Amino acid sequence: MRYFLNVVTENGLIRDPDGEEFSDIESAVVEAEQIARTLMATELAAGRELPLSWDVQIANARAVVLKQVNFDEILGFQRRPQPIESPVRAAELLRNVRVEVIRARAIKLELRENLARARAELKSLLDLARAFENAQTLGSGVSQSQPGRDRAGEPRVLVVLDDELVALASLFQDRK
Repeated sequence: MRYFLNVVTENGLIRDPDGEEFSDIESAVVEAEQIARTLMATELAAGRELPLSWDVQIANARAVVLKQVNFDEILGFQRRPQPIESPVRAAELLRNVRVEVIRARAIKLELRENLARARAELKSLLDLARAFENAQTLGSGVSQSQPGRDRAGEPRVLVVLDDELVALASLFQDRK
């Protein structure tokens, strides 16, 4: 699965634009811990203090944070418990949920409309099959000398349906 390892500093979030494939979340945690160690070593080598307040967030493709690796905890320090999600982030997540609910409702409505259209088409096919059956039974005035034309010589439209289509139409009729 693709995870994104974002770094959180006191200046803000540095997003991982590409992410990386990991076999599971624990493999992503191991990589996040290595990234934290490398960043701490880089800061020390540059003569700066250890960035104990920094974190590496492990997020999925929808930017939902699944795990968080704290730099201070890697060194054995205990941080005061803080919620991962800020009120701003929680509001953003709620907006995303609302958008997805609206999208799901639109899809449900579209499915209902398509189903109603399919039922209407099946009803039309059933009506055509019955009309064809009646025309076959009555002989419908088709001249033997001019197949496909009525007695006045005008062209006629003949509708031919497979047995499967007739069976489908009768199945639809049985469900009513």
